[in-house]
Amino acid sequence: MRRTFRIGVLFALLPLFCATAVCAAAAADSSPTSKAQAPGDEMIVTGKAIAQFRLRIRLAEDAVFARFNEINSDDRLDIHCYEQTKIGSHIEQRVCASNSWREEDANSAQAWLANFQGAYGGNPQQHIAAQQLWQQRLANEMRRLTLQDPELHADMVRLGQTYAALEAVTGQRAVHTLYRDVPPGENGLPYDAHRLVQVRVGIYPWTQPLTARTFAFGPVSGHIRNMRVECENGEHKLELQDDVEWTIPEAWGACTLTVAAKRETTFAFIEFD
Repeated sequence: MRRTFRIGVLFALLPLFCATAVCAAAAADSSPTSKAQAPGDEMIVTGKAIAQFRLRIRLAEDAVFARFNEINSDDRLDIHCYEQTKIGSHIEQRVCASNSWREEDANSAQAWLANFQGAYGGNPQQHIAAQQLWQQRLANEMRRLTLQDPELHADMVRLGQTYAALEAVTGQRAVHTLYRDVPPGENGLPYDAHRLVQVRVGIYPWTQPLTARTFAFGPVSGHIRNMRVECENGEHKLELQDDVEWTIPEAWGACTLTVAAKRETTFAFIEFD
């Protein structure tokens, strides 16, 4: 069910925090020396400065993963980082993965090798499917705990700020999908909202469990390609329209909203009691 709703302002976007369950282990590669433009000024960003930003990102990621590992509901969701050398390269790359991901990855490889050697090793695709199911569970757990745990929430905010800062000084396009909850002022949130979230889409869609049945979008800068809600009774597609408010039927059960948009699209997401 929908009814018309009018919103007239999109708030300042920063600071934001990472919207993906497990963010990329390092920022996108950039040249050792790059330039970032500011009004009436030019700033030279050296390789040393970029390295310092990447160190800040690593420390911020470590803080997020340490807190998440401490409070999540299953040790198989714990995330650990390690250095890995790519095949055909001598360059080490930081990789962060959950225990379940690494376990199913090893199981899939063992099954494939056994089958290749003529023994029955099972179906590797079953382990890959299990891997994806665990990743979805991890994503849901990360989102839930970020909303519930102030310490994890603060760590995620700092992580998002470091991603955004590196992108700003190097001038690179948005990589990470970032968002932040706008805190209420003395008179609460605008429009008597239950929750107000600012979003900037990077490479990946923005996904968020709904905390209320009714929601709307502020002015969109960019292009939203599609939206859907995954609910207890199935998946439902939504069509974005200007000045429209959606109310999700109670019969759909608990729902998670996913918004796929063109890179660097920004919008405000508003929920109502």
